Amino acid sequence: RDRAHGSLLSSYLMLEKRMHQVSELDIPQINEGDQKRWRLSKLMVEKIGSKELPLSMQTLTPKHLEIMFASDIDSFVKCITMLTKFGQSVGTIEKEGYKFGSDIYLQAIFLLLLALKDAAFERTKSRMGQLLGLLENSTDVDETQVDNEDGFFIEDLAVSFPAFSGLLTFYRDSPIEVNKEQETTLANLFVAVTKEASEDVHMLRTKCILSHLYLKHGDVTRALEESEDIKRVYEHEQHSLELAKLYGMDWCLICIGTMTSIYIFRGEITAAFDNIRFLEQQLLIIDEFASSTKAMMCQFVSSLYLILFQYRNAKEAANGISQTQYPYFYKPSGILQEGLSTKLWSLYDTNGAISGDECTESGERNDFGVCSILDAEDLYAVNHNRSMLFASIETLSDRGIEAIKAALCVAEIEILEREKESGEILQKQIKYCISGLAYLHQSLQQKDANSEEKRINYMSCLYQKAELLAWHKYLRQKLCAYNLSVPEVLSYGNDESEIHEISSALRECENLSDAHDYPFMLMLVGWRYVEFNVDSSMGERILQKSLQRIKDISIKDYTEATKCLGFLKDGVDRRNWNGKLEG
Repeated sequence: RDRAHGSLLSSYLMLEKRMHQVSELDIPQINEGDQKRWRLSKLMVEKIGSKELPLSMQTLTPKHLEIMFASDIDSFVKCITMLTKFGQSVGTIEKEGYKFGSDIYLQAIFLLLLALKDAAFERTKSRMGQLLGLLENSTDVDETQVDNEDGFFIEDLAVSFPAFSGLLTFYRDSPIEVNKEQETTLANLFVAVTKEASEDVHMLRTKCILSHLYLKHGDVTRALEESEDIKRVYEHEQHSLELAKLYGMDWCLICIGTMTSIYIFRGEITAAFDNIRFLEQQLLIIDEFASSTKAMMCQFVSSLYLILFQYRNAKEAANGISQTQYPYFYKPSGILQEGLSTKLWSLYDTNGAISGDECTESGERNDFGVCSILDAEDLYAVNHNRSMLFASIETLSDRGIEAIKAALCVAEIEILEREKESGEILQKQIKYCISGLAYLHQSLQQKDANSEEKRINYMSCLYQKAELLAWHKYLRQKLCAYNLSVPEVLSYGNDESEIHEISSALRECENLSDAHDYPFMLMLVGWRYVEFNVDSSMGERILQKSLQRIKDISIKDYTEATKCLGFLKDGVDRRNWNGKLEG
C-alpha cells in the first residue's frame, strides 16, 4: 500500500509540474468558448471548495489541456484515474489526509469539466444554473443537443465519479467545515454529470448521496424516499461489484442500513424489519473480498437487532468480524460491536454463562481495554480532532465507537453484578461506570454531536448516560457501605446530583424525540423514567403518548413496539432497579 501511495505521489508531482509549465504558455488561439468554459468550470469548483484553485490550475483552459496531453485523450483519462486514486490514498493513509485529499478531488473535477464535450457541458451547466446563479434555468435543458465529435473531449465520464463520491464522503465524515450550499452544489453537480453516463450504477450512487444529504439537512422523509427508490432499482448481480469497483463500497446497502435505524426510531418497525431482511439476503450473496461492505453490514445489522433487543440475532449477525483476515476502515468498530453483541447475548439470552468467545488467550474475560480511558490526564478534555472513523460511524450507524464502548462498560458492570458482592468487585464496577461516562462525554461534547445526521447517536448516548448514572448512584452507595472511596474523576458526589443528571439526560432525549418525531426513542425514555423511579407518573404518560403515536402508524408497528417494551421490562426485572435505587 505504501509503495502504491509513493508511486501516486510521484505521478501527482509530475502532473503539478506539467500544469504549471503549460499554464504559463501564451496561447493566442484560445477562443471565446474555451474562455467561457474555463470561467464557469472555475466558478463551479470554487463554489464547491469555497476557495480558489491552485495557481497551477487558475488559467487552464481546454486548449491548455489539449497541448499538455499532446491531444492524447487516453493519457488524460489515466490522469483523472490517478487523481481519484491518489485522493483516496491520501485520505486513508495520511494524518488529516482529508484536507489534501479534498484538494486533489477538486482538481479532478475541474479537469473533467474542462474536457467535457460541448453539448454535455451545456447540459450540465443548465442543470446547475439555479444553484450557480446563472441565467440558464434547469428547465431549459436540451437533452437532444448533439456533441461535436472533434476536439479534445473525454468519453468515459465514469473515471471521475469516484472524485465526486470521495469528496462528498470527506465533507460528510471529516472535520472539514463545509456549509449546506457547498454540499448541495457538489451533490447536484454529481447528479448532473452522471446523467451524461446514463448508467444505473452511477444513478444509484447519487441517490445514496442525496439520501444522506437530505438526512443531514433535516429532510428525513425525502431521505427515506430515496433509500426506498434504491431498494426498488438495486439488483445485486448488476450493481454490487460495480459499486465496489467504482466507489470502493456497495453504498446502496450502507445507505439502506443507515435509514433502517431511522425507521426504528420513527416507530416504523415493520419497514425496518423489511430492510433488515433485505440486507440479510444481500449478505448471503455479497462478495466478501470485493470490498469491506460485508463486514461493515454485519456490524450494522447486529446493531439494528440490538436496538430491537434481539440479542441472539445480533450475535449471529456480528459473528466472525474479528476473524476477518484483511484490514478495513471500519474494522475497529466492527470488533467492538461483535464483542458487545456476544456479551449482551450471554447476559439476556442465556442463563448468564459467559461464552468462550469473550475470553482472551490467557482465559480472562475480554473487556476490550475500555478502562484504558482512565489513564487520560483529563477525562473532561474533549478531543475535537478525532479520526474520520469516529464521525463516519456516528453518521452511518445508530451508535458510534464511543457509545459502543460505553455499552461494553455497562455489560461488564452487569456481568460483575452476577458475582458475589465484595469491595473488589464494586471497585471494578465503578471503574467501568466512570469509563462509560467518559466515553459518552467525548461523544456528546463534539461540536456537531446533535446535528441532524448524528442525532440518533446523540440520543442513544443520552439514554445510555442515564443508565450509567443510575449505576453510579447504586455503586457509590455500596462502596460507602464498605468504607471505600469513589474515584473523584468524572464522578458525582451525592444522590441529588446523580438524580438531577439522570433527569436532565432523559429530559433532553425526550424533547429531541418529541421535536423530531421519534416515538420509539420516546417510548424508551418513558420507560427509563419509570425504571429509575425518577418520575414514574411522567414516565407512564410518555409511554402512553409514544405507543399511541406508533399505533397511529400501524397496528403491526404497535405490536412490535410493545414486544420491545416487554424485553425492556424483563431486563429490569433481572436487574431489580427498584431495589437498587431505593434511598
